[in-house]
Amino acid sequence: MPDGCYTVQALILDDVPFSVTEAIEHFRSLGTRSEPEQTPNGLVGFRVFYGEWSIVAWLDDAPHVPGEIRELYVDTSPPFPPEILNRCSRRLSIWSDEDYEFEHTNEWIIMIEELQEAFGLLIRDDVVGEWWDPPASR
Repeated sequence: MPDGCYTVQALILDDVPFSVTEAIEHFRSLGTRSEPEQTPNGLVGFRVFYGEWSIVAWLDDAPHVPGEIRELYVDTSPPFPPEILNRCSRRLSIWSDEDYEFEHTNEWIIMIEELQEAFGLLIRDDVVGEWWDPPASR
């Protein structure tokens, strides 16, 4: 856990109708506070709150992303056919607030699994070098 924060990369399949707005609306429909975020350089994302602790997801859909996805992950033994990586041209970089005492592990797992199930995301934990099991629908 770098700097006391949880982090994963979530690859978005091209045929998935994912948007930041849809993600915000999804978490709000679950009764979870969720708000849009934007950096000064225009990167957009959303933040999901669990009390004062939160998780932010930044959407990256720049032209270089598909090549990076294939380059970084083709040799990582994904738990799905590697050619599926060719169908991913967007990704979320997901980071939590600090959690040195592991008080929010459950919220972290619930949020990532919720995103995964709702949008069919492929989750890669680059810190430990492992893929999460893919959603059953993919």
